[in-house]
Amino acid sequence: MALVHQRVNMATKFTFKYKGDIKDLEKVNDDIDDIVKEVLLKGANVAADSLRSTTRSLKTGARPGNGKRYLNSTEKSALLANMGYTPQGSKGSVIDRKAGFEGYTKTGFPVPKLANFINVGAGYQIKQPFLDTATSKARRKANDEMDKKMQKEINKRLR
Repeated sequence: MALVHQRVNMATKFTFKYKGDIKDLEKVNDDIDDIVKEVLLKGANVAADSLRSTTRSLKTGARPGNGKRYLNSTEKSALLANMGYTPQGSKGSVIDRKAGFEGYTKTGFPVPKLANFINVGAGYQIKQPFLDTATSKARRKANDEMDKKMQKEINKRLR
């Protein structure tokens, strides 16, 4: 999957207090990779929902007078149909998962490039910063949801 936006840091910090036996924490440590993958999927779902919402709100049609235009309905459909997640990846101690676009429009134009053109405005395309909007809308909610999921998974293993 090709990404259409710079890497967005939606990292979150997890802290918790525990007064039990340190050996109980080994259960958490043994499952930490699985926990982190589930937590990241939760955050990616929030990001994808925000991206889907802002994509649906994109303006379509011509804008008379300056030669530029909004995207057409076929391009908007291509964006919605080709939205998804990157495979869960890891590089060293960093595990990530991102929402984005892949594939091609019916005319063979790369959807990630189309999304970038719409976001920044290029040539004939009127700027509609929907990727930036989706990111800013999702950041706090994604962090909150990931924190809740992390706490839930840790507590489940400490019982």
